[in-house]
Amino acid sequence: MDARNVRQCAVCGNAFELRRPSDVTTTCSKACGYRLRSQRATTPEQAAERFWSKVRKDGVAPVFAPHLGACWLWIGAKTELGYGRVGVYCGEKRFATTGAHRRSYEMTFGSIPIGFHLDHLCRVPECVNPNHLQPVTPAENQVRGANGRLKTSCVNGHPMTAEHRDVHRDADGNVLSSFCKTCANGRRRRGPRTACRRGHTFTEESTVRRGDGQRHCRICQTERLRARSSA
Repeated sequence: MDARNVRQCAVCGNAFELRRPSDVTTTCSKACGYRLRSQRATTPEQAAERFWSKVRKDGVAPVFAPHLGACWLWIGAKTELGYGRVGVYCGEKRFATTGAHRRSYEMTFGSIPIGFHLDHLCRVPECVNPNHLQPVTPAENQVRGANGRLKTSCVNGHPMTAEHRDVHRDADGNVLSSFCKTCANGRRRRGPRTACRRGHTFTEESTVRRGDGQRHCRICQTERLRARSSA
């Protein structure tokens, strides 16, 4: 047993050898690990104290919504997408993991409505500021995520409320993008477009139809790709 890799168990006090020098474990077995976590999760106050010790509250406010205030950034474990993960003690030596932002919301405002997701109004995945989180339906959450940030109006200034917004879906029912109903109704009254916004005439050769079913100009698309490659 290499003395450099020997550590004393934080629960039973027995000496044990680390499997790798980089290991950070403090217990000699799974049983001691369960016991240690059970001791740490004795009161809600202690659990809350551990949770907030992994939060940095000196983040910046989102540029598009400064009224929300500063983001509270999670510095603990995260998923590949940047969302924080936290362990929750379920009793009887059972533990589970949940989203750090969900845990923050539940500790501040109570339980999340059944079937609802939490939308980050700040569009920062690692943010756990409960005031930046809003319970929404899964469909609404998909729409907002597809647009990259919370849109309050379309490019023509029409309000993007639930009554004035609809979504494009693929064959499986997944949300691809959202669009303004007011603008769509105006386009229907004017009839089908014969040219793009830059004046290129729509023909079979110059038209591209994407997954959302909308018609796009192939010439404009080619010009954008050339500009990106030359940049």
